[in-house]
Parts: sequence; structure tokens; C-alpha cells
Amino acid sequence: LSYKNSLIKSWEKHGIISAQMKYDEAGNLFRFSKLKEKYYFFESYYKDVVAEDVLLWEKDTFLLPKKYNNKFALFHRILPDIQIVCFDDFKDLTTDFWKDYLRTLGDHVVMEPKFGYESRNIGAGAPLIETERGWLMLYHSVEDSNKGKVYHASVALIDKQNPLKVIGRLK
Repeated sequence: LSYKNSLIKSWEKHGIISAQMKYDEAGNLFRFSKLKEKYYFFESYYKDVVAEDVLLWEKDTFLLPKKYNNKFALFHRILPDIQIVCFDDFKDLTTDFWKDYLRTLGDHVVMEPKFGYESRNIGAGAPLIETERGWLMLYHSVEDSNKGKVYHASVALIDKQNPLKVIGRLK
């Protein structure tokens, strides 16, 4: 989890904040949402190729430096897109919370792979940087190639008032 440390007055570790469930269970919840086929590809890949009991591949997280609608806003990545989850308190991030969230995951997608160099997936990077025109998001992407994965870095501009709105991206 990335965060802007100047905003942290005190930090006490309480445990894992991401969804802790097997891909199989997450895949069943995905079916309630409006998700593209690639989500099911990653579910199948991790379940069938890596291990049947592999947990949902959930990483690349950071907090929005300011609250959004009086809530914490956590950017994260469940393959292949970047999503946002909003909550009142870190104690809210229970298994039931994540199950409800995953049922509507399609409503929380901030960015999807769009360009050729993002052909496999994208993921958030460092905490957002505030500018006059919006939040600057550094992110990485993965391009599939015959020789393996090729990683790239890119930038997007996120709306200050609505972090689900992408103003622009580098091509």
C-alpha cells in the first residue's frame, strides 16, 4: 500500500486490507457484475495453471491523498484493470464488505488497458500527485509479446472532484 506519509499522524498495523479469498470464490462474485471476459481469463489462469487455491491477485494499491465524499478512497488492481474502493473506516474492510464490492466490481473500474503497450493489464504505481488540473497518476502496464511480458510506465490525469473520471492519458 502506497500512501503520502506526510498525512499520516500515527500508523498502527492492523492486518491485510485487501480481499482475502480464492480466485474461485471471487470469480463466482464477478458473475454478478458487468465485467469483460479478461477477468475470467485471469481467474481461470491463476486457478488452473498456478494453483487451485491461489488467492485473488489483488495488489498495486494506494490511498487517494484526500478523502472523497468523506470516505477513504483506495485505488487497487484486480487483473486486468485499476479500480477504486471507497469506505468510511479501515475496520469496514471485512470479508462481507469485499464480497459485496466484488459483486459490483464493474462499477468501480477507473481505468482499463487501452493501448497496445497495455495489452495484458495495467496497475497503479505511486500515490497520486495533486496538480492544478487534477491528480497525476503514475501507473504501469504489461504488454504481451512472444518473448514474454514487457513492462511500461505511463501517466494519467484523474479528476479532482470524481476519481472515477479519467481526464487524459499518455498514448
